[in-house]
Amino acid sequence: MFVVDPSNQRSIPLEQIMDAYGLTHAEARVALASSPGNTIIETAQSLGLSPNTIKTHPRRVFAKTATGRQAELAGLIAALGSVRIGDAGPRD
Repeated sequence: MFVVDPSNQRSIPLEQIMDAYGLTHAEARVALASSPGNTIIETAQSLGLSPNTIKTHPRRVFAKTATGRQAELAGLIAALGSVRIGDAGPRD
């Protein structure tokens, strides 16, 4: 069992989300900003974009991440945030 702090999802590097699922920079930003359950308007305000711009991304994000709902996407991002990627260096 592990515990994930959903309020700490913004610390996940965008590049990690982009690499894991083949998302564009814009799609990764929207996925990360909307994953805590934010509405389209809240996501748009937090990113400084129009709601119409935000509406275009979820469909592509869901397709690329094989999710169908915002709650599934949130779980996926939370799980991704619990994985640490990087060079651990040689072990003695």
